[in-house]
Formats: sequence, structure tokens, C-alpha cells
Amino acid sequence: MLGVRLGLVAVYSMLGGLVGRYLHNRRPTPNSNPLLIGARPFVLLLWLWGPLLWVFPGLFWIGLLEELTIGHLILLSVFVPLSVCLILLLIVGAFSPGGEIGKVLLPFTLSAAMIVVLVTLVALWWAEPVWREAPVRFGLFIITMTLPPIVLLLLLAGWAVEVLPLPLQTPRRTRRALSLILGFLATSPKTHWVVEDGKVETRIKGSAGMGLGRGLLITEPENVVVLKRGPSISRVAGPGAVLTEPWESPLKVVDLRNQFRSTRVNAITRDGIEVSVPISTLFRIRRGPEKVPRLGSWPYRTQRDVLEAVLGEEVDPSGRSPLDAPSARPWEDLPIKVATHAVERAISFYTLDQIYQGPWDPQTSQVEATRAAELGAIHREVASALELSQEVALDDPLTRVTIGRMVRRKVHRALARSGYEILGGGVGNVIEPLNPGVTEQRVDVWKSRLDLQVQAWRADLELQRALDLDKVEQATRERLLETWIEAVCGELETADDVTRRNFVAYQMLGSLLSIARKPDVQRMLPRSAVPTLQRLLDQMRGSQSRELGR
Repeated sequence: MLGVRLGLVAVYSMLGGLVGRYLHNRRPTPNSNPLLIGARPFVLLLWLWGPLLWVFPGLFWIGLLEELTIGHLILLSVFVPLSVCLILLLIVGAFSPGGEIGKVLLPFTLSAAMIVVLVTLVALWWAEPVWREAPVRFGLFIITMTLPPIVLLLLLAGWAVEVLPLPLQTPRRTRRALSLILGFLATSPKTHWVVEDGKVETRIKGSAGMGLGRGLLITEPENVVVLKRGPSISRVAGPGAVLTEPWESPLKVVDLRNQFRSTRVNAITRDGIEVSVPISTLFRIRRGPEKVPRLGSWPYRTQRDVLEAVLGEEVDPSGRSPLDAPSARPWEDLPIKVATHAVERAISFYTLDQIYQGPWDPQTSQVEATRAAELGAIHREVASALELSQEVALDDPLTRVTIGRMVRRKVHRALARSGYEILGGGVGNVIEPLNPGVTEQRVDVWKSRLDLQVQAWRADLELQRALDLDKVEQATRERLLETWIEAVCGELETADDVTRRNFVAYQMLGSLLSIARKPDVQRMLPRSAVPTLQRLLDQMRGSQSRELGR
């Protein structure tokens, strides 16, 4: 018998190497069409226990249990470890697909396993004389058959927990990880998905409903996935690795990072001019009190916020023909859509000039102050039209900034209950009419206004310059007159009384002649007044000259 056992060792080693190499080159290939429920345990055992040739360990007892026939020994070597494996796999729930269909198909799995266990019990009952006559050897034989599958499943369970990136808070983490690995080995697992660049990619096709074990979904740190079960929403999963329930599949990937959207809106002003307005909005799924992302995941407040944002997608029934199906607008585009409606409505309250109206100073121009008051009244009308409170000041110097603030408040008000957190947005500074002729016309009008203002500024400057020159001339005359009077007084101090009287008379006649020559004074005097004064002045000048000559 020693030779037989040595031969079995050689055959066992050779077959073990061949089977291991064969299975290594032909790894389990998951199938989207699951096998029959009753066949799953045997396919699983082929990949799990097959490389170890689980029948051979019992054959080494040939000659050691002489009370058993070779056929009875082989029968126990096959069915004892098989029964142990099936019982352990049933305990971990490896063969139940779950769901309503799983409840119907589970009896077939139990029936197949119970048949194997029943055959094993019958074989043990036949061996009753043996384990009564040689209980120690028979007990060692049973341990040899049962210990390897138990150790194998324990090692596999520990390995599955270490390999699969399941969160520590996952309920029944070891059992679920083991069922996922066993489903893969049975070639009929549930579907496995991976989210890459915001898109769901199928890694293992499998079957979401009929597959064995659990499904797996791995998301990026900044993404969560809305799962559906049939036509209904089941839950929000992620970020990280998530085990899916039977019949669950991804519906929508939701990005938890800050979202920025921008576009240009065509709107019509109050004076009938169509303009292109750039708008933008910055938003995200509401995070609640936890604002900063954690290592490995982005926060969000509740699953309700995510579902309200996703389920709040706007349906656009417009199409090119009645046969076109309605299309849903993604949740990421909903804030910019609300902002578009608000901008179109707000622009209709303003004229083109009011939209371009810039900073003003009420202290410099009463006209500008009046325009600013009119613009403030329009701001309040727009706030009322957008159903906004007027608690926030609407007197920003730039009209587009005020419009942007009101649009941002409108978006926040419209989406506050839909899981959104509005962070920013507004109206851009490049607002331009769609018709180039309007731009040229407005430039000409603004140019004319500016020319008028420049001319007014220039006239004011010339007037101020003339006044300043007049002041300078008047001051110069006064200084010259003072100097001349001082010089004349010095000369007259040595003159006689007649010369002094003549000089005074001459100055008085000169002053009277200057007054008489003014047009307003001439109308009140006779025509001979000016010539007479001129002759008297000439005579007086001649007499002074003769006196000075003497």
C-alpha cells in the first residue's frame, strides 16, 4: 500500500500542476447571462477547489482504513468536502441573487445543496461500523476532508476584505466582500461599475438582478451616483466603493465640486433694441455645515439635496417636429436657465442708454442726479417683477452690476429648495446690440453729446480766462495809476497854483470825455457835447504844453 500512496502523491503533484496551469490561463469570465441557479455551486467549486484536486486527500487513506472499501472511501472523499463547502457558501449567502426573483430561485439552490448533503449523510451512515470500530482514524479522516475547505474559505474571506476597497462602516463587510469574490469565481456576478471622468464605465457586465453575490460601484472622490431599482430611485451612493443591492443600477452621476456655467442671452430693451448679454453662474450641491472637502471625498448635506437637484431637471418639450420626444435639461444647466429668464425680463425694463449708464456724481450735475433717481425707480420695478425683496441696496453706480445682483438673488430664491447652493454669478461687461447700425448710431449720439459738453467746458474755460485777465488788467491799471499819481504829485509839489489848477482841470476833462464817449451816455447827451469837451481838452493840453515849455 505504501507504493500505492507514493504513486498517488506523484499523480496528485502532476495533476495539480496541470490543473493549476490550465485554470491560470483560463481565468473566470463573467457572463451577462447567468447560469442556472443549481449549476452555480459546481462552477464555483471548479474554480475554488479545483486547483487543489479536493478528491485526492481522501485517497491517501487507502490501506489506513481497511474497514472501508475503496469505493466507499472514494465516495466519502468526494461528498464530505463538497458538503462542507456548500454549507459554508450557503451560510455566507453566496448563491442568493436577492430580490423577488431570488426568493423564487433560492429553493432550487437549496435543493441542489441538500441533495449533496443527503448523499453525504447516507455515505456516513453506511460507514457506521467503521467509525464505531476505529473512531480515532475515522475522525482524522473526516478532519482531513473538512479542514481544507474551512481554511480555504477563511483565507479567502480575509483576502477579499483586504483587496476590495469597501468602507469600514459597511455592514457585514467581510460577508459581503466574500460574496462578491465568490460571484466572480462562479462566472455569474452582478454588474461592476467604475466612474471615470464623470461617466459610468462597466467593468464587469454581469447581471444586476440575476447575478451572484453583490454588485460593486466605485466612484471618484468628487462624485456620487444616483441609483435606481427598476423604474424608481433607490438611493444616492458614494463617494468611494459601494456595494449595490439586487437590481440596482446607476442612473445619474452628480459632481459635488463647484460648477460654473456661462452663456450669452439675447434680450430686448425697453426702446426695442435687441442686445446680447453675457451671464454666468457659480453653484454646487449644498454642503451644509461641512464646507471643506475631506481627504478622499467631497461633502454634501443630505441625499435629499442630491435627489432634489437631479429630479428637478427641466423638461423641454420643444422640438423640430411633433414626433420629437421631450428632452430633459441636466441639473447642471438649470441655474443658467433660470438666470437667462431673469435677465431677459430685467433687460426689458431699461433703455440701451440706461444699461450703459455709468458712475455719476449728484453734486456736479442736476441732470445726472435726476437720471440716477429715475434709474433707481426702475431698479425697484425690476426687483418687484422678479419677486425679490428690496432690502438690499440697488444703487450701484453700474447698471449691469445691479442687474447681475438681482439675477443672482433670483437664481438663489428659485433653487434654494432644490438642493443648490448659489456661490456667485452676474452679468458681464460686454453688452452689445446685435445690429451693428445701432452701435454706430449710438456712438454718433454719444459723440454729439460729448462735443456739446466739450464746447460748454471750453466756453466756461474761456469765460474764466477772460475774467482772470480782466482782474489782472484791472490790478495792473491800479498799480500804474498809483505809480503815475505818485510821480505827478512829486512834480506838482514844486509847481505854482495855476499849473496845479490846469492839471486838475485837464484830468477832469479827460474823465468827462471818456464817460461821454460811452454809447449809453451818448444817447442822453446832445451831439455837441463830445466835440465841445474834445476842444476844451485840446486847448487845455496846449496851454499845459506852453507852460511846461517856459
